[in-house]
Amino acid sequence: MVYAVIMAGGSGTRFWPASRKQSPKQLLNIAGQQTLLEAAVARLDNLVAPTETLVVTNHNLVAAVRELLPDLPPSAILGEPVKRDTTACIALAASLLNKRDPNATMLVMPADHLIKPIEEFQHAVQLGVALVNADPSRLVTFGIKPSYAAESFGYIRPGNSVSTVENQK
Repeated sequence: MVYAVIMAGGSGTRFWPASRKQSPKQLLNIAGQQTLLEAAVARLDNLVAPTETLVVTNHNLVAAVRELLPDLPPSAILGEPVKRDTTACIALAASLLNKRDPNATMLVMPADHLIKPIEEFQHAVQLGVALVNADPSRLVTFGIKPSYAAESFGYIRPGNSVSTVENQK
């Protein structure tokens, strides 16, 4: 089963002055009718059910996130007691999902990205899930070609692109 983990733990400092501690950018309506968080959940339509979606956020934002996402079960909103960044967020979600479903496939995505067109995103996710299902030891990473070196993001050694794999079918 595929589960989605949406990382929504921002602290409201990187998009100042629009964002603040209680309204970080993922809770803002920046591009369209929805907040970035609502748009992230909407991108999952027909891919991952609300019952298989987890939103990991700052414990101070749990109530605001629940209000924005009434279709998610209350237990789907996880409040981190202390900010520990991406790795801890993913580890927490992976631990919880492993207890729930040891064979889970986990789709991890940030809440504060603008991704369009949605259909292309969904198609890429479907291809990525198929790759993981074919070889569960595989890790599929989605990204864009960087325009400069940024060691704070780490380093990824690229393999075949999803489009290359699709064309080999």
